[in-house]
Amino acid sequence: LIVAAVGLGVAHVMARRKTGYLLAASDQTAGALADIARRVAGEIGGGGFQEFVTLTGHARCDQPLMSPLGERPCLYYRATVTRQYEEEYEERDSQGNVRRRTRRGSETMSSQSEHVDFLLVDDPGDIDVRLHGADFDGLVKTVDRFDPQGGFGGGTLSYGRFSMQVGGMGRGRRTLGFQYTEHIL
Repeated sequence: LIVAAVGLGVAHVMARRKTGYLLAASDQTAGALADIARRVAGEIGGGGFQEFVTLTGHARCDQPLMSPLGERPCLYYRATVTRQYEEEYEERDSQGNVRRRTRRGSETMSSQSEHVDFLLVDDPGDIDVRLHGADFDGLVKTVDRFDPQGGFGGGTLSYGRFSMQVGGMGRGRRTLGFQYTEHIL
C-alpha cells in the first residue's frame, strides 16, 4: 500500500485539452464532489455530471508501479533512452570541392510509459482517479543522465530496471553515449 502526497488538478490530469480548463477549475474536496455527483445523478440520471475541479489529497494505490530507470514507486512514469551519435558526411561546395564534415544526431532507442489507477483521499472522502488518456503537467523528473559508456555491453543496454537487447548500431555512426530521462507521478 502506498500513500503518496499528491497535489494535483484531477481535471488537469484527466481531461486537460486546453490551458484555460485549469484556470476555470474550482477547488473541491472529494467528499463534496461525490455529493454533488450523487445529487445530479438523482435529478437527471447517472453519467450526466461533468465539472472541472482541483482536488488535493493523498494517493492510495495497492499496487503502485516501479519506475524502470529511477526505480521509484509511482502512479505513472514516462522513461526515454536516446542514443547520441556522431557521423561523418561529405559536402560538395559550389566549386565542386568535397569537404568531409561531422554532424551529431540522436535516435530514440526506447520510449515507454505506464500508469495505474488510484484513489485520491482527502479529509471528508475519496475519489477514483483513472489516468487513461490523461495529459500530465507537474511530473517529477527522477532521472536525467547522460552516460558516455551508455550501460552498453555485450549487446545489452541496461540502466536501473531497464534492459534492452541492441543489435548493430554501426551504419557509419559513432555512439557518443546514451541519455536516460524519466518523469513520474
